Amino acid sequence: MATKPKNKLPTDRLLPRITMKLFGFPKTMLVLWVALIVFGGLSYTVLLKREGFPSITIPIAIVNGTYIVDDASKVDSEVAKPITDLVLKDSNVSMVQTTSQGNFYNIVVQYKESTNAQDAIKKLKADVANKLDLPTTATTQFSAPYFGVTGGDSKKIDDLVSLYKPAGTPATTEQLAVQADKAVKYLNDHKPPLVKTFFVKDPFQTATNPITGQQATVQQIFDRYGVRDNGKNNYYTAISIGVTGLDNVDVIKLDNQLKPLLSDLEKQPFMKDYAAAISASNAPSITDEISELQRVLLEGLIAVLVIGSIVIAIRASIITVLSMITVILATLGFLFLIGYSLNVITLFALILGLSLIVDDTIIMTEAIEASRRTEKSARAAIALAVRKISRAMVAATLTATLSFAPLIFVSGILGSFIRAVPITIIASLLISLIVALVFIPLFAR
Repeated sequence: MATKPKNKLPTDRLLPRITMKLFGFPKTMLVLWVALIVFGGLSYTVLLKREGFPSITIPIAIVNGTYIVDDASKVDSEVAKPITDLVLKDSNVSMVQTTSQGNFYNIVVQYKESTNAQDAIKKLKADVANKLDLPTTATTQFSAPYFGVTGGDSKKIDDLVSLYKPAGTPATTEQLAVQADKAVKYLNDHKPPLVKTFFVKDPFQTATNPITGQQATVQQIFDRYGVRDNGKNNYYTAISIGVTGLDNVDVIKLDNQLKPLLSDLEKQPFMKDYAAAISASNAPSITDEISELQRVLLEGLIAVLVIGSIVIAIRASIITVLSMITVILATLGFLFLIGYSLNVITLFALILGLSLIVDDTIIMTEAIEASRRTEKSARAAIALAVRKISRAMVAATLTATLSFAPLIFVSGILGSFIRAVPITIIASLLISLIVALVFIPLFAR
């Protein structure tokens, strides 16, 4: 009676057949692996942008201004309420919050999640100008908040520079404002390639009193810059200079371009006795996150190498470490291809994913190591290992990916923030499965 060949793969097992088919082209797979490693390395070191947070559209508009009448009810009835009533006629508006004071008003408009705030502001600005007859002495400003380095700024700020006077007679805010205008002119005349513009965050707002006809200037922003010297904190009155970088700018490269420029600025004659320093930037936190990722990856690889050498074999541990590096670099390449950046969210997801991607690699490596004890040829050992554990690996990986999938569909601002976490982790899990089925047999060859 005829017997079935020992290592013949069942015709209904797709994954073992694919794995063994690719196993027959070692040179081609080696070239593919090298290309994957190179592309991943370039994505990590050059291609991926570094930024603080992912770019998020916030469906909020802010309208504020002055009406110097020293009467909150008059400010509300003649300026704030007409604007609010006009805003509420827009079907895309979900909520309006208005605050009126003696000479100021502030209106926060929250739109539906699908609304583009910039487009909504342009429409609102045109409607206020064309449909309302506001007092001529009332001022209006329209802005949309951004997640900048100083929080929910109304203007995009990638870095913040503080201009202050560290020695001699303390400078007043008015003196600092004059100095800041000179500094901004110099900075814009010599701006580096990654900077779109420098601008002064004007602490003053001027309005006209409708009764007396006189102009009044009010300070609305009070900034201070602190320096720690010889164990003592020194605080100085300061003026903030906003730095807006190009779209999707790399904040680390931007920071590196600003430092020598500020050093040149302080050497200018008009900056005598004054100083300028970067007071807010995402670059240090991103640098720390990248260092943390590298440290955790190195510690994880060492742990896998040591434990794998004891439990399985030294050769198997080396294959596992090589596979984990492949998964991380391939995931970084994937993030670049889908337009993501290296930010605090994606870096957190990569660190979290390190504990998950090791499963497939260890399972496949251990299975091949066990099979080679009973099989004489490498092909037979790999065929047996893949046939035994491929279904279990796919089931385990898909279960893990499905547990993160619901996070992709979280809506609103929260969803915009955390969506990078499930996408990064799911990508790393699926890539780890592919590496286990395709490249680990190549390494084990």
